[in-house]
Amino acid sequence: YKAFLDREPGHADTWADYAGKLLLLGKPKEAKEACAMALAIDPYHAAAKINQGSILLRQGRLDDAELEFRSVLETEPQRMDARLFLAQCLLKKQDLEKARLALEEAGRLWIVKGNYSGLQSHFAELWALFSTALLEKQRLDEAGKACATALQLDPTNFRATANLGSIQLLQGDLDEAEFHIRRLLADHP
Repeated sequence: YKAFLDREPGHADTWADYAGKLLLLGKPKEAKEACAMALAIDPYHAAAKINQGSILLRQGRLDDAELEFRSVLETEPQRMDARLFLAQCLLKKQDLEKARLALEEAGRLWIVKGNYSGLQSHFAELWALFSTALLEKQRLDEAGKACATALQLDPTNFRATANLGSIQLLQGDLDEAEFHIRRLLADHP
């Protein structure tokens, strides 16, 4: 990437892709610089804005991250990656109602558009995290539904299975709790 960008620095797509790769490599400072280059070329570049939002999310600048993700969704509402990062941001903010809406909207998009298999485990994990937040608030029925959604997306999701066992235990259904705990142990030895 770098060699190409040194010779041909005017490609926003390449800068944004480079930023994404740098994020995966754990280099947020360099990723931020690459995002800045992409956004200098195209201030509305969706991938660059999503990467910028991801950097802000990692820095704990949740309001700024939320704005980045929402700005992408205003112009490209079909961007599943932006929807999932928005849901993750809202979960970190503990805004459970907005997180639910973001996850449900992502679910509707998932059904209509499909072809998001690369994001399926991430989507499942967000539903599982949502179930954890609901469980902590003793909203057991809602947490159970969130677990069920996570497990529909990824039947081996550790967190959702564990949460479902905890919910059953709290509700006094020991047989179901044991079933989920045994399943957890079988799936994750």
